[in-house]
Amino acid sequence: MHEKLALFILLSPLLVMVTLPSNYVDVTVFEAKTMIDYNPSLVILDVRNQSEYDSGHIRNAKLIPFSELEARLGELKKSDEILVYCRTGERSSAASKILVDNGFLHVYNMIGGITEWINAGHPIYVKYSLIQEAIDNAGAEETIFVSAGVYFERLVINKSLTLTGENKATTIIDGKDAGTVIRVKTDNVSINGFTLRESGCACLGYSGVYVENYHQNISVFNNLMIHNGYGIKVDLSSNIIISGNTIIDNSLGIQIVNSTNTSILRNNITKNNIGIYIYYFSKYNSIVGNNLVENDYGIWFDRSSNNSIYHNNFVNNTRQVHIENSVNVWDDDCPSGGNYWSNYTGADEKSGFNQDQLGSDGIGDTHYLIDSNNRDRYPLMGMFSDFNVTSESYVQTICNSTISNFQFNGTAISFSITGETGTSGFCRICIPIVLMNGTYEVFVNGTKVSYVLLPSPYSTSTHNCLYFTFSHSTQGVIIVPEFPSLLLLPLFMITSLLAVLLVCRRSKEKQDYFFPSYRETPSQ
Repeated sequence: MHEKLALFILLSPLLVMVTLPSNYVDVTVFEAKTMIDYNPSLVILDVRNQSEYDSGHIRNAKLIPFSELEARLGELKKSDEILVYCRTGERSSAASKILVDNGFLHVYNMIGGITEWINAGHPIYVKYSLIQEAIDNAGAEETIFVSAGVYFERLVINKSLTLTGENKATTIIDGKDAGTVIRVKTDNVSINGFTLRESGCACLGYSGVYVENYHQNISVFNNLMIHNGYGIKVDLSSNIIISGNTIIDNSLGIQIVNSTNTSILRNNITKNNIGIYIYYFSKYNSIVGNNLVENDYGIWFDRSSNNSIYHNNFVNNTRQVHIENSVNVWDDDCPSGGNYWSNYTGADEKSGFNQDQLGSDGIGDTHYLIDSNNRDRYPLMGMFSDFNVTSESYVQTICNSTISNFQFNGTAISFSITGETGTSGFCRICIPIVLMNGTYEVFVNGTKVSYVLLPSPYSTSTHNCLYFTFSHSTQGVIIVPEFPSLLLLPLFMITSLLAVLLVCRRSKEKQDYFFPSYRETPSQ
């Protein structure tokens, strides 16, 4: 109790200083770009007119023309951090003053406007009358940035380029049930940031994205595929990456035909007739880290062997797997493990390569049998999650709870866990040593709990694996390095005083600084 009170008193000057800014802050384009990259909650306000906005704007910018700003202040929150820009900086300066005069607390004016932004080589998103015209007029290897909006088109990409939507929830290409939405007819193409919908019937081969025969180096990531025949269809091609997409309510989610070295990674594949269909001598493909939930068939293999499938979550599919004349590898050996199967009924009382040593490890003690030639030797006892906490570091968990709000603040890992009240929960978490090393303390809802540091081969020279249990309800978990208790208060004091000094630097004059909240690695 005394520690909490002392911390509150120490931080109270910071709270006063934050809530009483005297003016807005001018920032350079470089500083603005850093703010955008490292603060996902930043509000970007464009005060130009509609035609200027449509001709090119910063990603996810909110448009309120300067002439309408005072009447529309209610659309903004006074506590938000707001970056304001216009064409050259004149209207944004006046708009920033209107905001601070009306009680907005954290206002930043981008000097030089979008003109300087473009000169610095940063992307702008354009509202095209036809995306196909932009593709036809683009040079090889060019990137086309497409503004949010609904485009009723069916595109053909016949040159190497990158097609990037502003936001996959709001940048929509609709095939109007008349044919494939994006047809790829060449090598070296990347498609990301779109909703691709309404291609029409799978019986006619219509798809959200169709990669035609004999192409390679195609990347389809961070898209929403919904209400298509095939979400993504690949024929006779190689070196394809399908990653981070949401694929829902299609006849077939992903179909791979006679193709090799395709990577299907971290997709959410839900409520399709078939989630993933690997067909006709497709081999050396990797299916890793996907959520396959409530499909009629999770994965269907037909005459396709020598593929790797692991760290996927098979949850409540009518039939988890269907196999015809195929033999594949269904785990990544021990201790990495295989897949989570919602209908697996085995126990976890043993550990080790042969699951014959005492102690739980998050892996089932018996195989998950698919058919006589296919089995997952190391089925997971909970769902697999892979959190990219820095540009190079991942934290992996196996947990029979739902994990949300996962964060790493540079010192501690925290997340929420939810499960059926009264049941037992467990979590196996694998933490890179470059993030946190040595001994740890684990707290569940503020109470310190014991954990097992799993030995080699679970913990290695690069990672430590922790295993702990708890009682289910909605819980908060915090994992911190173990410091001597006398060092904790000085550490918090130093951190707080630095924060106060940084807040004191707010002023209208041009400043050469980075804001502390933007120094953290961005969430992925």
